Amino acid sequence: MERPLSYTLPIVVGLSFCKKRHTNDLNELIAWLKANPNRASMGISAVGPRLLSEWFRIETGTRYTLVPYRGSGPAVQDLASGQIDLFFGTPDLLSLARAGSIKVHAATSDKRLAIAPEVPTFAELGLPKISWSAWYRLFAPAGRIELKRRASARLGCGPASPTFSRARNKHPRCSARL
Repeated sequence: MERPLSYTLPIVVGLSFCKKRHTNDLNELIAWLKANPNRASMGISAVGPRLLSEWFRIETGTRYTLVPYRGSGPAVQDLASGQIDLFFGTPDLLSLARAGSIKVHAATSDKRLAIAPEVPTFAELGLPKISWSAWYRLFAPAGRIELKRRASARLGCGPASPTFSRARNKHPRCSARL
């Protein structure tokens, strides 16, 4: 039986959108979406982005067409090529934003990301209820104590690490059962 080997840090999600809309910030995007209901499309690749898309729609009073994808790779390709307009993605999309292929206008974190201080949070932009992060775990066969210890030490985010403890305290429904 496999057991959790280690936890990683929460992954923050941001709202990305294609530059073909020519909106400079999130407020302009929301205004455009309200003025043009169902003319934009949002790619969804997993449960988290699907929930976020509904949350965003409800909080902003906007409407758009949801386009399901089998994974984020194809969705990101379509976002960059202009086939879809919106996508909630992870910070790995920052390279596309910095290259000018897409825009990233808001992060779902509580504070600005250290790797993207130029991207404001939804809370800063007047949408404090849109806050989200995902957790990832590594698994290994039961009884691999040394492997678990080494992995947690290298990742710096095992249950005993200060980073994990701070994150767990922030998200009390998460628990470590190692």
